[in-house]
Amino acid sequence: MSYQRSNGNGCAHFIVGLAILYVVSSLLHEWFVRRTRIRIQPIAFFILILVALVTVGLMVYQIIRLVSHVSEQRRLKAAICPHGMAGGATLSLCLACKAAAEEARREAELQIALAERRKQIEQQWRALLEQQIEVFEQTNLKSHGYLLNLTPQRFEDAICKLYRALGYSVYQTPYANDGGRDAIATKGKRKYSIECKRYARDRAVGRPELQKFYAAILEDGSHQGLFITTGRFSKAAVAYAKKVDIQLIDGDNLMSLMSQAFPSASTVYKVMCRECGEILKFPADVGACSRTCKSGHQTRNPFADSTLDELRALISKRSPAKYVRGTK
Repeated sequence: MSYQRSNGNGCAHFIVGLAILYVVSSLLHEWFVRRTRIRIQPIAFFILILVALVTVGLMVYQIIRLVSHVSEQRRLKAAICPHGMAGGATLSLCLACKAAAEEARREAELQIALAERRKQIEQQWRALLEQQIEVFEQTNLKSHGYLLNLTPQRFEDAICKLYRALGYSVYQTPYANDGGRDAIATKGKRKYSIECKRYARDRAVGRPELQKFYAAILEDGSHQGLFITTGRFSKAAVAYAKKVDIQLIDGDNLMSLMSQAFPSASTVYKVMCRECGEILKFPADVGACSRTCKSGHQTRNPFADSTLDELRALISKRSPAKYVRGTK
């Protein structure tokens, strides 16, 4: 708004100036005609006056620039460099000042190149860490002990990851108020409701839990239910599952599915040095906390003592408590 107002004021001032100039040129025109007896149209006289004023203005502008340039050159010639030479630094007459300026330019270029290199290393470090987190998770998902140490929410994430790897399209329900199932999977034209329970090996899932899950299956309109646990199922639960066609997957069967979905196990984790970009290898079965790269930088192995949430927090720059799972 202020810009438009200033534009409008500028146009108004310009028009007023032209009007005043036209009045003045009209008075001069009358004087000129009486004085010289030369007949000339008022508008032509006005244009001549305008051209003359513009020409004089340009000449004055050029003269001011020339005087300013000469003054600046004199000032530069009079400036004494640190080595005692007049105009040494300002006019590049001093070889020592010239060498120092060249050194400063090279140092600035080097700092720019180092900053760009650090940026590239940081991007590569994050990309490699993301890849290795995926390897870390797939390797550990085949461990019953690892699954038992997960939170219930992360256990649900792991089961959904398993079924995606097995070729299912999986929608993960919210952690709270999930409607009696943790996920809904589809494969081909068939729809499956999934319920997950992270129980100890000797803890059994009972019939009441299956009955509650069966209500969710009917509500979803699923063809079948998949009840998955790290523990086992009671006899009553097994008998009920056969009647209502719920597939039961206990701890042992779950480990078989994990091995089927993630057959290759990594023996090393790759970690990039964030200082120089060198890639170091840490044995997966030995919890080495850090190593020194060839450039002498100490590089920490984040896979030695970090949980999956803590590893993800390294990438997202958030604390593990703020990590929010995304659904696919």
